[in-house]
Amino acid sequence: QGIPFTNDTQLLLDEVCCPVIGITGSAGKTTTTTLVGLLAQAGYQAGHSWVGGNIGNPLLNTLGQIQPIDRVILELSSFQLELLHRSPQIAAVLNITPNHLDRHGTMVDYTSAKNRILHFQQPNDQAILNWEDPGSRALQPNVRCKLWWFGWHDFPAGAEGCTVRAGQIGLWESGAWLPLCDLNDIQLRGDHNVRNVLAAATIAAAAGWDLRPLPTVLREFNGVAHRLELVRERKGVRWYNDSIATAPERTLAALRAFPNEKCVLLLGGRDKKLPWTELAQVAQQQARTV
Repeated sequence: QGIPFTNDTQLLLDEVCCPVIGITGSAGKTTTTTLVGLLAQAGYQAGHSWVGGNIGNPLLNTLGQIQPIDRVILELSSFQLELLHRSPQIAAVLNITPNHLDRHGTMVDYTSAKNRILHFQQPNDQAILNWEDPGSRALQPNVRCKLWWFGWHDFPAGAEGCTVRAGQIGLWESGAWLPLCDLNDIQLRGDHNVRNVLAAATIAAAAGWDLRPLPTVLREFNGVAHRLELVRERKGVRWYNDSIATAPERTLAALRAFPNEKCVLLLGGRDKKLPWTELAQVAQQQARTV
């Protein structure tokens, strides 16, 4: 019928008057977005930072309050991205692993939706990819602006971004290494959360914020609700709420966050047509009871 079809994210991007940071990925989006918001509060003093999108706040209600000097930080899902015809000025793809195949049908279509966060970027924009995630790294040919990397291990000489060396997270920029914090500053469990911190620090570096508050932010950040959230310890047993782990990769990350403990794993939910083999194997090895 010729009626335009859009969503709240596209409406926001069309109208917002300040630069936008967009963060997507199959896992880790909310934790990373929350951390970036905290780093903006601590390290960007020129204006206000607005955190929203798939994290639960579409920001349309506050559009009239946002000023050109402010910064908008958006968590973006594949559902939101598949309709976009505009990309954020700073766009990060944390990882791409099987998810939402009940909606997208194939990994090709799912990856294509994720790629739209980069597709409309301009030469003066900035992109952040995960050096160690094959899905994110494969998007490199689609980057049309400055590229930053993040990952546990050093990337090619001359590349810029955050990595881990000798127990520290640091930033490679202009050929120099700048230590930012110790791994021990991170209060969250699991290697996947170290990667979330690496991503957040790289995004903050790309945004040009002061990174000196990073250790304090990490020592005070205990995570986001429903993501390996410690509910209670009773009679020597710790109960964790990880109910946002709605894909096998997320549950695998949670299990691997307890390498020396036999967990009781409570599972349930709706099948999203995702591969279960690796989770089944790891659960048999690591969980005392499922």
